[in-house]
Amino acid sequence: MINSNELISIIMGEPSGIGPEIIIKSWLKKISSKRKFFVIGDYNFFIKWKKILRSEIPIKKIESPREAHKIFNEYLPIIDVPFLHDFKPGIPNIKNKESILNSIKKGVEYINNNKSVSIITCPIQKDIFYGDTFKYPGLTEYLGSLVKDNSTPTMMLYSSKIKIIIITTHILLKDVNKHLNTNEIFNKVKITIEYLKKYFCIEKPNVAIAGLNPHLGEIEKENNEEKKIIIPAINQLRGEGYNVNGPYSSDSLFYKENRKKFDLIVCMYHDQGLIPIKTIDFWKTVNITLGLPFLRVSPDHGPALDIAGKGIGNPSSLLQAIEVTNSILDNKQKIYE
Repeated sequence: MINSNELISIIMGEPSGIGPEIIIKSWLKKISSKRKFFVIGDYNFFIKWKKILRSEIPIKKIESPREAHKIFNEYLPIIDVPFLHDFKPGIPNIKNKESILNSIKKGVEYINNNKSVSIITCPIQKDIFYGDTFKYPGLTEYLGSLVKDNSTPTMMLYSSKIKIIIITTHILLKDVNKHLNTNEIFNKVKITIEYLKKYFCIEKPNVAIAGLNPHLGEIEKENNEEKKIIIPAINQLRGEGYNVNGPYSSDSLFYKENRKKFDLIVCMYHDQGLIPIKTIDFWKTVNITLGLPFLRVSPDHGPALDIAGKGIGNPSSLLQAIEVTNSILDNKQKIYE
């Protein structure tokens, strides 16, 4: 049975982007009827966003997540994490980066203390984080650093039409081949297959692995990444009994008749996977972080600074993140019942 006492926490993300707006619109839809949610962010910022959006949404500051159960149907519940610096729509303030990270840490802390069951993170503006004190390529890797045990956080892009994982994530294209290695492919694919069983009840997933080079490196047949790195990983996975196929040339792998054969497509670099999935199903695509001891989902779009404050932010991907979170939690309960 679904545990109605389970709570989802939603992290505000970049306060200058559309995160607060799509949270407000998602609460108004009240899509999360199975499990209630609460927001972690700056309460006064939401007051300001109400005025910017001319919204009459009732919001309420809460001291602990359990209060969300009582007030969710009447108020958007907010755990206040005060930010030290104000914001302007569309203009991120680098001075707020520590406050954004603190709100994410708070979400993980609530999970560790059994006060919530998962987190949904709204978009952040990554370039304000990069520097001497932030050594991670993205939030996926940062979340991995917050858990006690060693983890291999793996980014999965999910829609009802296609599931994709990326082996190398937010790195420059010219550096992809330097970061690509057999062990990383083996570990991430193995982790993902286990999570497909756990999260989506797919007992024996059929997996396609893309190559890196055009036409699988036919120009340099003897010294390409397909032969040196990717095929050895495929052989190792097959040796452990996994249903893994490839490598396939990515220029035809995403054709409708091809992609529907597979439960998962493994891509070697960011745009190899992100371009097709966003083209196929932009508003219903979400990011799921695998390999963590808790469930993290996020909308698969950025903070949309160009439209922040205009009231036209589309909440569809956040609503989908809430729906997917509920579905995964339901599946996990079925496994353990």
